[in-house]
Amino acid sequence: MRVAFRVDASILIGTGHVMRCISLAQGLTKRGVDCVFLCRELPGHLAEKIRSCVFDCHLLPADGCSEAASGFSSWLGTTPANDAAATRTILSDLGPDWIVVDQYALGADWERDAVPAGVKILAIDDLANRPHDCDLLLDQNLGRRGEDYVELIPDRCRLLIGPHHALLRSDFASQRAFSLARSRSGQLKNILVTMGGVDKDNATEQVLSILADTPFSLDTKITVVLGSTAPWLRSVQDRAKQMPFATQVLSDVEGMASLLAEADLAIGAGGTSSWERCSVGLPSIVLVLADNQRAPAKSLIDAGVAIFAGDILKAGWQGRLSNALEQVQEPGRLQQLSAAASELVDGHGVDRVAGKMLAHRLSVRHCCRQDARHVWEWRRANGAAQYYQSAKDTPWPEHEDWFDRAMDDSNRLLLMVQQGKVAMAHVRFDREMDRLDTARVSICIDPDWRKLGLAKDCLEAALACAHKNRVNRVVAQVNVRNLASVRLFERAGFEIGDRVGDFQEFTLEFVPKRLPN
Repeated sequence: MRVAFRVDASILIGTGHVMRCISLAQGLTKRGVDCVFLCRELPGHLAEKIRSCVFDCHLLPADGCSEAASGFSSWLGTTPANDAAATRTILSDLGPDWIVVDQYALGADWERDAVPAGVKILAIDDLANRPHDCDLLLDQNLGRRGEDYVELIPDRCRLLIGPHHALLRSDFASQRAFSLARSRSGQLKNILVTMGGVDKDNATEQVLSILADTPFSLDTKITVVLGSTAPWLRSVQDRAKQMPFATQVLSDVEGMASLLAEADLAIGAGGTSSWERCSVGLPSIVLVLADNQRAPAKSLIDAGVAIFAGDILKAGWQGRLSNALEQVQEPGRLQQLSAAASELVDGHGVDRVAGKMLAHRLSVRHCCRQDARHVWEWRRANGAAQYYQSAKDTPWPEHEDWFDRAMDDSNRLLLMVQQGKVAMAHVRFDREMDRLDTARVSICIDPDWRKLGLAKDCLEAALACAHKNRVNRVVAQVNVRNLASVRLFERAGFEIGDRVGDFQEFTLEFVPKRLPN
């Protein structure tokens, strides 16, 4: 399987779009997908960065046709029609299964003109300001609602909305526990300044000037992160040498997750890096550097996960930043911000998005005896057994014996749902003796795949298999305390039935109901 990415970086655009696409590409690569990038050759492009991550990158020449354009159209370096023609030529040679489009200047017309028939489209959007002709649409911003896209997407499109879909590298999730443990101390010793990879307006140097006048402990350390293409990099390096606190300037950082996990406070832009900070529970002061950051920044402030220090294009932000620096030194303030931030993002957004892209590759097979161990471990993990009616921790020998008997029972259908060769979920159907076309269903997800939004896809794949095995009616009994399972069967189209004690019944009919005469 191959996925192409049409995404740009430049002095004007910044680096965030390319970096989040690299994160998704890395997640897809781990699942055996071949990824390739198509980027326009704009000042500050990141082709070498992309290639250093072992991805091919095709550079599209900038012809200057968009120089007179306004708004996001001026970001493209050509016209959408020219871009579509050049992209289609390359895609025809590459033969991808998916194309990911992350460019504010491109929308439905481009998607229809540039993408060959049969290629699925994932559009990454942050604005909800233009139509798309796509199969999946991702908007990872806090406060965004599905209703914002109702008039902008086709009926076939599935929406992935909210920061739990934030496209972060896997190392952010791995640093999460360490960072959250550190944040409980509430200390303020290490400050991270990250105003985007480019920072074309040199907000970083102004932030350093304000930090220099703030009464911190003399052992405070400041770390500044900028990209190597940042036009003010040398000036920032010179300013760092004059700081009263130990200050280092890093460029093209590979271990950003570690830097965030070791920091006590971040002063950062309100763009995609906000989700990196939230994933490790890092308290932050947010500044707006561009128009498209205003709405996300407001959502962060409204959710209580950051302190707003203003818009650098408007007067008075320096005073607001000084005030924010006073607020974070109040007792308990850092712990409060950390706890709120960590609730928004868990670092598994790439898994969720990649899983949705690969959902059509789910396969279903009948269980074999080697699956018994998987099923036993999955049911025991994370206290899952508490929701089953037996509610007991079944010993392995007893489970193994039951599994052997269940495999040989013609009235039971034991299925395993997998992606490639990786087993993801076990789904069991027990036929009712007085009506063999009716079966009771139970589903158990591998803990590594829980909370990634794939349970519905797994259930639907298993239901299709059961229907082929002459199951026409499916009944589920769900513990009402198991809210995830309740939502799962509701979303899968089951109708709510009777409730007995703690168990709610759900029913799905495969056979269409006869219409009245």
